[in-house]
Amino acid sequence: MNGKILPVELINRKNDPETKICTGFEYDLLVDDGNNKITFPIRFTRQGEKTWEVQMVYVSQVYRFLFDVPTPNIDLVMVAAFGLRTLQYEIEQEVQMKSIIDFTLGDMTKEM
Repeated sequence: MNGKILPVELINRKNDPETKICTGFEYDLLVDDGNNKITFPIRFTRQGEKTWEVQMVYVSQVYRFLFDVPTPNIDLVMVAAFGLRTLQYEIEQEVQMKSIIDFTLGDMTKEM
């Protein structure tokens, strides 16, 4: 993992047959927790001129979010970067909320 997204890493590209515009691609996110290396396929699908969807499956949970890019003909590496940032932000928000819920439940039941 080199810390950068390379064009060759954007796989399974799909193009509109008439316009030849990219309508989707995938990126394999390699996660190394020290014991295991796990690959999470992340799918990007064009939803509109400047709107894309990013999707990742973790265990039985599907993360799916829409995001916008500044221009319709932006480089696909930048589309991937915007999508991965969106995914990172949303997962971060979920983790924070789960932590708050965990603390609240523990606080409520510690005297029981």
